[in-house]
Amino acid sequence: AGRLKERIPQPPLEKKVQINFWDGMFGVLRNKYLLINTIVGLIDSLGNGMLAITQIVYLYTFRLSGLPYTIIVNLISFAGTPPDLLSPYFLKRFSYKQIMIFYQLSRAIGNVIIAVAMWTLGDNLALCGTICVVVLFFMEMTKTVPTTAGHDMGVRVNDYQMYLSGERRES
Repeated sequence: AGRLKERIPQPPLEKKVQINFWDGMFGVLRNKYLLINTIVGLIDSLGNGMLAITQIVYLYTFRLSGLPYTIIVNLISFAGTPPDLLSPYFLKRFSYKQIMIFYQLSRAIGNVIIAVAMWTLGDNLALCGTICVVVLFFMEMTKTVPTTAGHDMGVRVNDYQMYLSGERRES
């Protein structure tokens, strides 16, 4: 392994282009799509560090641990894999706007169903738990395609930024 050479071309540090902070800021302000994504990312980051509803449901509400906890977490985590494999079809069939509207609506409806189930069926732990797990399964299924669309749109927004400014503003 010691005889291998790194063959990825890297420019010398003195030739690396440094982008001024304010040039980058004003570049973001000129690109409304990048500005919207930046604001959304900042607002979304306010929720970082909070426990996810799934952890609250599994651990604290239903007191799951061991095998039942492992099975449910793996089942819900796997729910996004089949739609993720079909992402290219959905990205060709629907626009980014349609995908994101569907994503936000499915999220809102799912969270309302979970809240109503916990509020009205809180005493019936088995029924409330089943409803929550099924809804969380479908919410996980509807999350992967919008995530892929978001990554695709991020690439397009950066290309648009390069089109506006004539240079790449990302490192």
